[in-house]
Amino acid sequence: LMMVTGIMIFDQPIDFERLRATYEHRLLRFDRFRQRVVEGSGGARWEDDPNFTLSAHLHRIALPAPHDQAALQALVSDMMSMPLDFTKSPWQFTLIDGYGEGCVLFSRIHHCIADGIALIRVLLALTDDTPDAPWPSAADAPPGVARQASSIGGLGAAVRSAERLASGGSDWLSDPAKLAEAVRMGAGGATALSRVVLMSPDPRTAFKGPLGVAKQAAWSQPVPLDQVKAIGRATGGTVNDVLLAAVTGALRRYLQGRGQGVDGLD
Repeated sequence: LMMVTGIMIFDQPIDFERLRATYEHRLLRFDRFRQRVVEGSGGARWEDDPNFTLSAHLHRIALPAPHDQAALQALVSDMMSMPLDFTKSPWQFTLIDGYGEGCVLFSRIHHCIADGIALIRVLLALTDDTPDAPWPSAADAPPGVARQASSIGGLGAAVRSAERLASGGSDWLSDPAKLAEAVRMGAGGATALSRVVLMSPDPRTAFKGPLGVAKQAAWSQPVPLDQVKAIGRATGGTVNDVLLAAVTGALRRYLQGRGQGVDGLD
């Protein structure tokens, strides 16, 4: 549930060694992609993976026949159902050869590495405006990308801050420096904690139930962005509004198809 999964479809094959060099020089500039999560008495924390190797995270496979979208969706579904190895950094990229005349780059990145905006910055850092641009140095990495906390990270920080405040007792009040530290630690997670605490219970629908292992991937044909923007302008909304309306409508039709009522659901 906390995995950010994506596919990038290319019209032409990609040279795997060139791809590997791109990740070596560009993705691994961000420290987080060389680190793993470890559990300790103080909670989860990041540490450098002493056995890190890019080959454990970057793979290459061939798409089975008939090499079409249905075959790709089936393969992606199977790969999404396989858990990542959390003894390593929680991310994986796979080059899938043989999709039509081109190829596909399949990615899985755990949300604890970064939020959506940070990951967009990471992906943009993998590209250039020209094919012969020089490799960047580690100093060129956009600041803060690999260190950005997700809502889960913020929630964990808030909980740990509360625990430390409770166990610290009057020491926090007698020592202004400790009190300032507590305020600093807690502020970052307060918003994440409040969002979780104030959420209303989910309604009982077909979407509620025990989690299974198998996952199913599907996607539509691309929708022109200009068309989405035009719909947003005509209805006084944004691109995100149009996207959410489309997803909500699909979920509504799915529940109705299962014979479940949808009135009053939010």
